[in-house]
Amino acid sequence: MARKVVTYIEMTDDFDGCPAEETVELAIDGMVYELDLSSVRAKEIRELLHPYQEVAHDKWRQPPRPKKKPKSTVAQALTEVPKPRDSASYAAKMNDRKARVTIRAWAEANGRPTARTGKIATETLQAFMEANPDAYVPETTLSEAGLA
Repeated sequence: MARKVVTYIEMTDDFDGCPAEETVELAIDGMVYELDLSSVRAKEIRELLHPYQEVAHDKWRQPPRPKKKPKSTVAQALTEVPKPRDSASYAAKMNDRKARVTIRAWAEANGRPTARTGKIATETLQAFMEANPDAYVPETTLSEAGLA
């Protein structure tokens, strides 16, 4: 047995509920509206707005895009002084990274499972600190483990 699915869309006039033949799009004050109208009502609204359309000037139909930060020009790039890297914070990040690598290497050497990246287990960190009381442990690593 063959089946045929038919979708039927019935438009009704937004004013009086009678059958509508077309959709009229209106825009005012930055808002766009659609009205489903009978051909008689669509003609009425077009005639009503015609004098205003005659004196209005066209505007691009798409809504305005949000303003983006302008890209720098070549001249700006040549005149702007690059922001220096904060060497203290960079050194601190590198020390933190080295410390985490050291903790992971110690954990692997002592048979404690640890991932190459991500949070270091609290138990592993506590064992490392007990075995190496003078070793540097980053504050972020301590706080992730709930030890800060």
